[in-house]
Amino acid sequence: MGNIASPEPMPSKALGSRHLNRLVDVIFPVVTAAIFTAAALLFWVQPMFGKLVLPLLGGTPAVWAATLLFFQTALLAGYLYAHALGRYLPLKAQIAVHAVVLVLAAVTLPVGIPAGTEPPASEMPVFWLFGLFTLTIGAPYTAIAATSPLLQRWFSMSGHPAASNPYQLYVASNAGSLIGLLGYPLVIEPNLGLAAQSGTWGAGFLILAGLIISCGVLMLLAAMANPNAAGQPEASQPAAGDVARLDWSDRATWIALAALPSGMMVGITTYITTDIASAPFIWVIPLALFLATFILVFKETMAFDFARVQRAMPATILIFVLASMVLPGSIPTLAAALVAFLLASHVCHRELYLARPAASHLTEFYIWMSAGGVLGGVFSALLAPQIFVVAIEFTFLLLLCLLVMPGVLLHRTDRLDPAWVTGAALGFGLLVVGYKMLVGAGFLMETKLTVSLFVLIFVAGIWATRHRPEHRLITVLALVAAVVVKPGQNADIFVERSFFGTVRVADTPDGQHRLMMHGTTTHGAERIRTESGAPTAQPFPVTYYHIGSPKQRAVALMRDRAASSGHPMRVGVVGLGAGSLACHAQSGETWRMFELDPLVVRVAQDEKLFRFMSRCLPGNEVVVGDARLTLRHEPERSMDLLIVDAFSSDAIPAHLLTREALEMYFAKVAEGGLVAIHVTNRHLDLGPSLTATAAALPGVRAIDVTSRPPAAGLDSASARVVFLTKNP
Repeated sequence: MGNIASPEPMPSKALGSRHLNRLVDVIFPVVTAAIFTAAALLFWVQPMFGKLVLPLLGGTPAVWAATLLFFQTALLAGYLYAHALGRYLPLKAQIAVHAVVLVLAAVTLPVGIPAGTEPPASEMPVFWLFGLFTLTIGAPYTAIAATSPLLQRWFSMSGHPAASNPYQLYVASNAGSLIGLLGYPLVIEPNLGLAAQSGTWGAGFLILAGLIISCGVLMLLAAMANPNAAGQPEASQPAAGDVARLDWSDRATWIALAALPSGMMVGITTYITTDIASAPFIWVIPLALFLATFILVFKETMAFDFARVQRAMPATILIFVLASMVLPGSIPTLAAALVAFLLASHVCHRELYLARPAASHLTEFYIWMSAGGVLGGVFSALLAPQIFVVAIEFTFLLLLCLLVMPGVLLHRTDRLDPAWVTGAALGFGLLVVGYKMLVGAGFLMETKLTVSLFVLIFVAGIWATRHRPEHRLITVLALVAAVVVKPGQNADIFVERSFFGTVRVADTPDGQHRLMMHGTTTHGAERIRTESGAPTAQPFPVTYYHIGSPKQRAVALMRDRAASSGHPMRVGVVGLGAGSLACHAQSGETWRMFELDPLVVRVAQDEKLFRFMSRCLPGNEVVVGDARLTLRHEPERSMDLLIVDAFSSDAIPAHLLTREALEMYFAKVAEGGLVAIHVTNRHLDLGPSLTATAAALPGVRAIDVTSRPPAAGLDSASARVVFLTKNP
């Protein structure tokens, strides 16, 4: 590897030792302020831009996964640019080139989405998103991304007493990142509109450009004062644990240790937002934990015992995996996922710091670390949807973190040697195999039985393998394989995954119902056999759409009103699901279906899977795309009833519940019409906020209705619907 070129020789006129000391004293706070500001801007713009893009693609959690992947890629581009400057140009040229780059990037401000932008009707619009990001935010983000490695490299040549270990500035970088990230949902988003946010961010970019140029000027002055000290970073002594020479095993280690937490961060965000909500206040939680681990471990001394974290990590991982089997989508399971992610990221990032090279290889270290981050993001955002038909990438990567434990693949003899990981992995593998056998035999285990069996096998496994550490690698990999093949409780007859999530079609064990599942939530069901086992002749609506449900009553009410006005009823439905609502239609009526995911449309229209659309609305065209965009093209006052029934697993896209969305709904509904919004949710109480938003609209009345059938089940499920109308 080449080293950073030395600065050009300066005039022999030295500024004197006193001036040099003053310069050195000033350089550290200015560099720290620039790195802090750059990091805050980098992580402020991520949720801001994700929120800008979210409505274009239906609020699906995959939007944030793609957003993270783009910003990881742009970060790598910034690191490569910083490395190239340091390797091929002298200091004066580096400063001049970077100043020009900052000016060119400033020309693209303010950042935003061009008017009229609409995504393609595709099941995998990731590359369209990447193109949009590149054109709108790519230049300023990449320029800022170069700040931390570039200024750390300059600082290592400054002659400052701390210059031999510039990695400590990475703590300032991550502190700025964390403040920028948490400040967005807590301070910026509640108080500024998106246009104001974009303008304020642009002003922050200009301030940062001034700080960076100031750092360059100070570095040049320091070189003039002491030309022999600057530009010789390889003469500094490496910190403990650094290596003077690199080989490809070092680089592979950096990549792997960076890829695992990065991939988990994308995976856990998808895991959480699928069942709660895809919004900045949820997005920032995993990313904040990710950054916090960098702040805690990227320094020479830690405030707590690292060995305790290593001991706790395997147990938390196994607890989460068990919880995800028996309590999928529950709050305790989501909490266990966050704890396991925090500890696993902590261990990976600490090992990454311990494997850091000398300061002369600083920019290369950041390049390979960033490359690992990109690879982790690529795996979770692009490859996993093609490899796994269900979203298990987070669990998969979390289990691979067990390989980072000392004694598995890392051979640090002076560290904790957790032999019991073997027994835990073996015990859980046996549990999964037993679970699969019981499910295959038609016996569905209850939660208490599952937990009891796990505890027994877990204890037995620890005792049996406590003296066989050579089996750790094999048993960890066996655990990974066991979780990958974990069965579901129903017999799947169709499973496919798109950008918008996994769609599963399965028959219940008694063979009476066929379900459409999206994530962990049932999005429709059809009774295919009677209780006596005979096939049903015709489909009829069940679950949330049964006779007597709030939505069926709304259809009946508006049908009568339309008949009294002398025209057939006109209905719009946002969210197709299995197509259950189609069987509430009658001859002569107009029903317009709007669905975001082309995969859901294929499933609902396939008569071999569900008969609602083919039997009740044969040939009915479904409008594909996000409803906030596609509804704009519908004629004004063209609907008597608009039903909004859009879910991503158990989460309702937040942009469909905003004031702007409600105003558009009423623009499409005729005078005296009705808007019905389905808000059933396991985790969020959306009724009060929706009714409050509606109350701010002139003349709008809201009624929050919850139906609880006496015999709730697949034939008649409880539902919560908020009805909105301007007809008192």
